Amino acid sequence: MKKLKNQTCVYFDAWANDEYENPIIAILQTLIDKETFSEKIFSKETIVKVKKIIENINKAVISKRTGINLDKIEENLSCTKDEKGEQQKNLHNSITEVIKALTKDGQRLVIFIDELDRCNPRFAVKLLEQIKHYFLIDNVTFVITTNISELSKTICKFYGENFEGNKYLVRFFDLSLRLSLINPKEYYSYIASTNQDYVFEKYKLDVINFLNMSMRSIGRFAINNELIDYKKFKESFSIWSPSTETIYLNIEWAIVPLLIGLRLTNKEKELSFLMGNEVELFKQFMLSSETFWSIFRFEENHRELNRLCEISNEKIDSNYKEKVIKTIYSKCFVNTYYKDYRSDDYTDFWYSIRRQIEKTLYLD
Repeated sequence: MKKLKNQTCVYFDAWANDEYENPIIAILQTLIDKETFSEKIFSKETIVKVKKIIENINKAVISKRTGINLDKIEENLSCTKDEKGEQQKNLHNSITEVIKALTKDGQRLVIFIDELDRCNPRFAVKLLEQIKHYFLIDNVTFVITTNISELSKTICKFYGENFEGNKYLVRFFDLSLRLSLINPKEYYSYIASTNQDYVFEKYKLDVINFLNMSMRSIGRFAINNELIDYKKFKESFSIWSPSTETIYLNIEWAIVPLLIGLRLTNKEKELSFLMGNEVELFKQFMLSSETFWSIFRFEENHRELNRLCEISNEKIDSNYKEKVIKTIYSKCFVNTYYKDYRSDDYTDFWYSIRRQIEKTLYLD
């Protein structure tokens, strides 16, 4: 098997740089970043050579980013077409020289371009059109990680909705690989710091599955939940029975991550939920959660749920579940109890749930 060449890998976050007017300059800035441009990889002579080339590259655009040499910007704005053409030619030649300096001795440069589908359409199109001029340079590979369907939509926003974005994109890629779908449970369990044996972690997974979260959304969901100590919900109890405490905790553990999930994926739905207008959404979520209904296999929990929801002792079927769900949602978000109305453990129970939600999510 042929031995692989030495690889120099550079990561470029397109979305973090899409304020640049000229994408290729943003990529170049990344190439010469101090962490990438390390003397551990390149000789001092190579660094000096590349930095000298950088000084000659499109100073007007760099000045626009850094806020220096404004006179030079004005000068370039008044360039003739011929002068601008010459300027672009010089830019291309200089970048080619930089790349050659970074690939000396047969070393391969691999540039990973990420998040392109999240960029503004103009930047995304311009970046693709610019980097294609460097595809044929020896020892250079561009790897673009993207949601191809979303990138196609971005392209169509630039050229028009009837433009065939997929056909346009095909000409940029020699090889396309599709990543397999992630297992949401495995991915969340991998990135979450909390022990997955806790019951409240199961509710978080219920939310991820219910909202059909993307990999990016799951990451944000995990980060937001790290800010909440679900174990401390126990500290706010009045003197309740074990069954009452169990029901209280499970209602909290179901509602709080659901609201966080809605906040991240659909802010309007979150606000509508808090206003008491999403009983149907809540019903669908609770019916999909085996975690919640599993606690009522114990008769004492079942009896206490009947009391708190003012339901006769019925078997746990779909009609019973809908009654419970509607009662929970109504008591928490429609006909809520206020502090002054707490007259017994029943009203105290529902008031405490609403109050804990407000404290946890900073709603008060």
